[in-house]
This record gives sequence, C-alpha cells and structure tokens, in this order.
Amino acid sequence: MSVLRGLWSGFRVFRYQPAFAICIAATAAVGLAANAALFAIVDGAFLRGLPFPQADRLVHLELKPLDFFQLSVLDRGRVGEIRQRLMQNASFAGPASFRPDERIEDAVEFSDEWRSLRVREVSFDFFDILAVRPRLGRTFSEEDSRSAPRAVILSHDLWTRQFGADGGVIGRVQ
Repeated sequence: MSVLRGLWSGFRVFRYQPAFAICIAATAAVGLAANAALFAIVDGAFLRGLPFPQADRLVHLELKPLDFFQLSVLDRGRVGEIRQRLMQNASFAGPASFRPDERIEDAVEFSDEWRSLRVREVSFDFFDILAVRPRLGRTFSEEDSRSAPRAVILSHDLWTRQFGADGGVIGRVQ
C-alpha cells in the first residue's frame, strides 16, 4: 500500500509544480534516448558478428615489419611459406589473404571513358573461405592467381551504377 501512497503523493507534487514535472520528464527522455543510441552503437560494432556464415570461426593473422627498413623482408615468398604451414594445420579450413592497407587506384575504361576505381587484392580462395557466392558469375580460381589475365569481382553497387545491372558483363574483357 505504501507504493500506491508514494505514487499518489508524487502525482500531487507534479500537479502543483508542472515546471518541475516537465523537467523530470525531459531528463528521463534524454537519458532513455542516450541509452538507446549507445546500445545501438555497441550492438552494431561489438556484439553482432560479421555477416558471414560461421563468422565466429574466422581467425585474423597479421604480418607487420618491425620497422620501415624490414618491409622488404615480408615478400610474397614469406607469405607463401606461412600459407603452406597453415594449409598443413588441421585446425584451419584453409588460409585466405588480402591486403588491408593497400587500396590500389586502377584506371579502367568504361564506354570510351577512363575512370579510377578502388581495387583490393585478395587471394583466389578468399570468397570460398568466407563462404560468399557472387550473384552472377564465379569467384576466383587458382588459375586466376597464376598466369590467367586479370580477373575482377564487381561490387553490387558498381555493377548496378556503372553497368546498369547488365548480366552480359560476365566474361567481358576490358
């Protein structure tokens, strides 16, 4: 019964002092909005996994030189050696690699017009490890990484914006 009595006396104070009631309601509303915004940020950045099947099983290994002058030590031969060791390890489904720091600006000709695009270099098995399939076409193969002509996978945004979602771009040589 004391809870109801407390609520009734609180209501009487709000009725006789409306400015105080508005200040309390505004403070509660700002606090709730800030809490909801903070939770949305934390949830999106930290609590949800990556948008891949079995994302909790992905492992990120990174090679960094000790200083600028040792940069040449981390060449493709060293990366290939690490890749072979990871393939021999039964704990991993397979290694895939990408260059996170280097976004290459590449000039491409579209309809008699040259445009600069951001390109990211990945290994041939990158999409297979992530279990991601393209909507049209295929992913990279091991032959693409050896001696085949350069192959690309277009983002959905580039495909719709630049090519008008034309399925005929598959296999086209630029």
